[in-house]
Amino acid sequence: QARTDAGAALFYIYNTPVKPHVLLLFYRLKLSYATCVFHFFLVFSFKPIIKALYALQKYRKLHTLRKVSELMILQVTDITCAGSFAAIYNSANTLFPEKEQAQADAGIFVSQIKNDINFAIQENGIFSAFISYRQCGSLYKLTSLYVKRECQKMGSGSKLLSHLEAQMPADGIPFVKVLKSAPWARDFYQKHGFLPYIPLVLR
Repeated sequence: QARTDAGAALFYIYNTPVKPHVLLLFYRLKLSYATCVFHFFLVFSFKPIIKALYALQKYRKLHTLRKVSELMILQVTDITCAGSFAAIYNSANTLFPEKEQAQADAGIFVSQIKNDINFAIQENGIFSAFISYRQCGSLYKLTSLYVKRECQKMGSGSKLLSHLEAQMPADGIPFVKVLKSAPWARDFYQKHGFLPYIPLVLR
């Protein structure tokens, strides 16, 4: 009985969700305390590898499903889509620390849909990402580029940015303002060829 209690004590002290069949192995075989400790650490030394493999499998499954699902880029002019834009924006903003997260309602995006050129990615009838921009001569100002949190790291942002570039003439120049507190956005744009721009101030 003392041996099985030792195995159980390890489980509760570390408070780790060991799979039931691992605990049963300790009980049924009535392993010695030393052997029990050895097996315990043997199992958990592989835990990071197992978690990484599960994560990779999950990503591949999602990525495969996403490639099979119908991806469409649509131009959005209907202001009733403002609610969908707000939901995408709020989801994407969860990347910020909780104190810095901003929530938007549909009203903010009504004027954006009216005044800007907007494209959205539609997956199985639902918007998952959108880009908005306005033309100022040869400059194309990105006013928004947001992807739902659960759909990020799958190429949606790159797809929308490429779509914008396809709309521009050869001499068109896209530019965007990036918050200092959003380094992931800065890295994304730099990866796609954007360079930091510091305007000259004449005195």
